[in-house]
Amino acid sequence: MEPAPQTIGKSNFFHTLAFRMGASFGTLILFFTSAFATTAYFTFNNYVTTSAKTQAEATSDTMAANYDDYFSSVISVSNFVASEVYNLIDPAASSASLSSDFDSIIAVKTDLSSVAFFSYSGDECLVNDSSFSFDGHNVSATDWFLNAVRNPTLNIFTPSENNSFKLSKVLPYAKGSSMGVLMVQVSSLASSVYKVDLGGGGHAVIYDKDYKLIYDSEDSLLAEEEVSVLKDTVIGYQVRDLGDHTYLISQYTISNTRWRLAIFQNFDAVGQTLSNFVITTVIIAVAFFFVSMVVLSFLSNSVTKPLKRLRNSMQVVEDKGYTSYEPVSVSGTLETRDLARNYNEMMLRIKSLTDDVIQEQNAQRLAELHALQNQINPHFLYNTLDSIVFLIDDGKKKEASEMVVALSRFFRISISKGRNIIPLEDEIEHVRNYLLIQKLRYKESFEYSFDVDPQLHDLRVIKLILQPLVENAIQHGLLNKEGVGRIAISGHMNGDILVLTVRDNGFGIMPDKIADIYSSFKDKNVYNGVGLKNVYQRLKVYFGEKADVKIDSVLDEGTTITLFIPVKERKINEE
Repeated sequence: MEPAPQTIGKSNFFHTLAFRMGASFGTLILFFTSAFATTAYFTFNNYVTTSAKTQAEATSDTMAANYDDYFSSVISVSNFVASEVYNLIDPAASSASLSSDFDSIIAVKTDLSSVAFFSYSGDECLVNDSSFSFDGHNVSATDWFLNAVRNPTLNIFTPSENNSFKLSKVLPYAKGSSMGVLMVQVSSLASSVYKVDLGGGGHAVIYDKDYKLIYDSEDSLLAEEEVSVLKDTVIGYQVRDLGDHTYLISQYTISNTRWRLAIFQNFDAVGQTLSNFVITTVIIAVAFFFVSMVVLSFLSNSVTKPLKRLRNSMQVVEDKGYTSYEPVSVSGTLETRDLARNYNEMMLRIKSLTDDVIQEQNAQRLAELHALQNQINPHFLYNTLDSIVFLIDDGKKKEASEMVVALSRFFRISISKGRNIIPLEDEIEHVRNYLLIQKLRYKESFEYSFDVDPQLHDLRVIKLILQPLVENAIQHGLLNKEGVGRIAISGHMNGDILVLTVRDNGFGIMPDKIADIYSSFKDKNVYNGVGLKNVYQRLKVYFGEKADVKIDSVLDEGTTITLFIPVKERKINEE
């Protein structure tokens, strides 16, 4: 069965091969993905923007050429009229013929609403088309008339209502002997020039040198923001944001006029195209990155999984204290298989060396066990003989005799034919003899009781593990205490742990004293009495780390010493 994976701490995870492979290749993939996306964006942005600007500029140029052609065509009309009126000697006699010519012109150029030729004084209409109605008012004060008179050599375009305008020009007639003023009325520029779709909000405007609006293809007003933009660039192209839209703004000077043309062409589609491209590119880049990371994860696992199995096997060996080992089979690359083979060979060698060390340690522990056992016998014998001497000196020969008999029984069990491991029943009997000896000495100063399940009597324990505890209870807990002292000895099983308890109602032990006792268990250089430390050390030597001694005490209420003995996991044999 494969060992469970070991948990890797957050700090240690950053040092794993999987993380470093993922971080290195992930960074590389991210770099190339980002570089590709960035390059693609800037290339596409440059291409789209350049193409869109080129197309938009071409559209604007075409539209501007249309306006130029239109105004030129109106001037051509004025030139034709000029040639006709030049030979006009008697307006009254020739007006019918010329009027017919004017009607023909209007019929051909439907955007012209009227053509009329006025006297230089402006009080008489010499010739006009049939639809023109002259009311007899003097026109010399009108803008179109005054502008023509002031600039007699020029074709003058003057704006009028509803996106219409008048062309006016000073012309000679009667073979040049007289001068008159021509007026050509253009009904609507919007219907005269081919319209181009300029997109949402797109429009064309004509304005004068003072940025006064003359014509707007969308019949709107020239906004202050638009005027400001037009002032920034008098002639040429620029891309600017106006309101909620982006426009390519083209500016031209209209030939044969004093006006300028500005074309606002909606450029939002370029931004939207770029936004869609960015979104698409990001989605593709992210998808590519995650797919790459999944592939990388698969490749990383194929490399690291065998190493993890090898590491887990090592962890299991470490957790078991290098006392157990199972060969690990690892597939993968040649290097990984070689590593697993070398590991198996190394662990076999370590196991062999460990077995040798364990045998040496067992021999050493057995020697320590005998040495520790020998420590306690003189200690108890000294106290018991001291009690017998006390009884003899006190003239209590009968009690001394009974104590000697109890002592002989006590030592018969202690010797146990040289064995250190005895049945629990013998250990209980051993303590009974000891208590009998002490009771003979101290008379009725204490009482004792046993509560050990008879089914536990055949269990094997180390001899002399209860007597030191009982001795401590008497010497340090019950002597000189008012009232009757009590000692209770009990035993039961908790799973595979034998639990033996010695409880007294004596003085108790101070907490700092208990801490000192525990400290002496771990440190050979700390001495805190022979009894408890001796028992603790012998249990550890024989039963291993699961064996333990616990001290519970309440001042003026008593002390409880508990032994925990794993009877099914002895470390050495009984010899």
